[in-house]
Amino acid sequence: SGGGGGLGGTTGGGVGFGVGVSGPSKKSNVDALADLEREVKLSIGSGADGDDPGGPASSSLSSSSRGRKHKKKKNELEKSLAEGLSIADPSKPVESSVSTSASGSSPTGSSRFIDHTIGVADSLDARDLDEEYEGARRGYGSYTGVAGDRCGDCMTWLGRHRRNVGLVSLIAVAVGISVGAAVAARSNNGEEGSSAAAIVKGATVQSERGGPEEEQEVQVEAASEEEITTPSTLWPAGASRKDMIAARILSLGVTDPDDLEEPDEDDEDGPTPQLQAVEWLADVDPMKVDPSDPYLPHRYALAAFWFATYEDAFVYDEANPPSQDDEEYANWDRRDLWMSEKGICLWYGVGCWPNAEHEGRFDGNHQVVSLNLTSNNVRGYIPDEMWTVLSDMRHLDLSDNILTGDLSPEIGNMKHMEDLRLGTNELTGTIPPEIGDMVQLKDLYLGSNYMEGPLPVQIGQLTKIRHLGLQKNYFNGTIPYEFDTLHTLQSLYLDVNEISGDIPDYLFHKLPSLMDLRLSQNSLEGPIPDVPPSESPPPLRILYLDHNSLTGDIPESISMLSHLDDLHLYKNMLTGFLPKSLGALDDLDRLFLDHNMLEGPIPREWGALDDLEELYLYENDLTGMLPGDVLFNMTDLRHLKLGGNSFYGNVPPQISAMYKLEQVWLEKNVFSGELPDLGDLHKLESLLIHDNGITGSVSEATCDLTKYNALEVLSADCAAGEGGNPPPKIECDCCTSCPVAEAEVSV
Repeated sequence: SGGGGGLGGTTGGGVGFGVGVSGPSKKSNVDALADLEREVKLSIGSGADGDDPGGPASSSLSSSSRGRKHKKKKNELEKSLAEGLSIADPSKPVESSVSTSASGSSPTGSSRFIDHTIGVADSLDARDLDEEYEGARRGYGSYTGVAGDRCGDCMTWLGRHRRNVGLVSLIAVAVGISVGAAVAARSNNGEEGSSAAAIVKGATVQSERGGPEEEQEVQVEAASEEEITTPSTLWPAGASRKDMIAARILSLGVTDPDDLEEPDEDDEDGPTPQLQAVEWLADVDPMKVDPSDPYLPHRYALAAFWFATYEDAFVYDEANPPSQDDEEYANWDRRDLWMSEKGICLWYGVGCWPNAEHEGRFDGNHQVVSLNLTSNNVRGYIPDEMWTVLSDMRHLDLSDNILTGDLSPEIGNMKHMEDLRLGTNELTGTIPPEIGDMVQLKDLYLGSNYMEGPLPVQIGQLTKIRHLGLQKNYFNGTIPYEFDTLHTLQSLYLDVNEISGDIPDYLFHKLPSLMDLRLSQNSLEGPIPDVPPSESPPPLRILYLDHNSLTGDIPESISMLSHLDDLHLYKNMLTGFLPKSLGALDDLDRLFLDHNMLEGPIPREWGALDDLEELYLYENDLTGMLPGDVLFNMTDLRHLKLGGNSFYGNVPPQISAMYKLEQVWLEKNVFSGELPDLGDLHKLESLLIHDNGITGSVSEATCDLTKYNALEVLSADCAAGEGGNPPPKIECDCCTSCPVAEAEVSV
């Protein structure tokens, strides 16, 4: 007996593309399918090997020419099937080493299926050829283990997908169903499983409750023309509703068969959410959806999500009630119409295609394109069925909940997903490399979780991505150089992780759309990369590099980032002088350079920063006199923090006319002279001038700010030392803090 090949998803021991035949094989299964693929590409106008499968069909067939080509293609495909599978005569069934009652093949059924397949494919274009071929390989249409040529659900699957289906997908289905049962039955020898799995394998039938009955072979007649379009051929007459639903689900290859097994009596976890969903659909669901309904899998997937979250959390809460001091556990704040008799398109947060076509909400089951349950106290985990069944979703927002567990590799099935938001949960594990298969993704937010591991290089395949939020996790390793292909990327959030290594220079010149780059609170080291000259400077507006271990000077070329609004470089180990070129950043609103080892004076060129609102230079080694005219030109300045340096001289009087000032920190310098009258700074909230050599007294008008305005913190050297020595340096009746002077400040 010949060997069985595997191509596509496995289901209950069967294979998506398998064959068990007598005699030597002329071609491998993969070769046979490759030949069929070439036939198909030519037949629907996508050109020879190497042509773009995404292009339109080369020609449109008239009804008369379509009939002639139909017959020709049918003969060619029957011949290809026969040759590729070592069948001497295509009019004879496949000889199998197992009972024909489980694997028999009807030539009449094969012929009718090829008729049906070519008739449908003649009207299609090639746009989704490769994509649907991959879908067939994964098992969308490979209902493995179904005896003979029966392909009930594959036609329903074709009908419920709005996008065109490539002929290759249907050929994969035809091959898998026509000859796959032989291997499915053979691989099932000696196994025991649920009744639903047995039905799908075509080997045994068990009782409705899942208990084993005496095994009996199921004789399946050849499918009629009408039977080809109904999935009822997946189960024998007399099967229970539960087993029919389970068989339907297993035939799709979207659920692990083990998840539909009845739990052992000593299993503390009880039935899986998947089994609970099947039982709910069979026995409880007031809608009583027909097992052959094309959208039953969608209702099943959402029900599995419900049982994996709400019901699991409910059971946990009953077993672990909150103490008297604790508030009652929250669980699904809104769950309108979920698990009701209404169609899933009316369930809270669910969006379907028909909703856009009706004035009101569509009451029925249909293709799910979006799910938004953000900030809903959803607790539990995301079952794989969300990724395998609802693979046509465009938008999924489950952010700000209490979801746990790892991201499944099945997430790669979401090839149409554009917006995925799972941030602010309790997700763990790594980002699966299959994330790179989500080629339509534009927005990906996984921030504020407990995820770890290196950043997968496959993210570089997301060439349509606009926003990538991975902040506040435990990701490590370096920033992959493969990200330099993300030309549509507008924001990249990697802050608050454990990322190390240098900052890749491509971030400053190879990502033409990048506007927001946040790398703060990591373990990055080395210098800040130079920004090369360019006629079209990068549109970067926000650059957060703070809380790292960056060294070296701040490059003068940073002024090439002419659109910068926010520049955060604080809490690094930067050295050198303040770059004069920063004065060219006339859009700059916030400049945070504190907690470094910078030196020298404030450049006069900075007087051009007339939009600057916050200037943080404290805790450095800066020196010189404060240039009052430079500061006065910063007409929008609200926060001026210069403490912990070595500035000297008088506090410039121009400060008294900077009416927008809210915070002025001049502490721990070597300023001298008297403090100007600041009584007109009505927005002033905090004024720190302690640990200086400032003398005299704080004016009455300045003190009035503490009584009638916003000034809440006023700290000066207004206390005497122990025993009155040294005496107070400044008189201040309204100060909120008078640190004790330890020694005279030398000027």
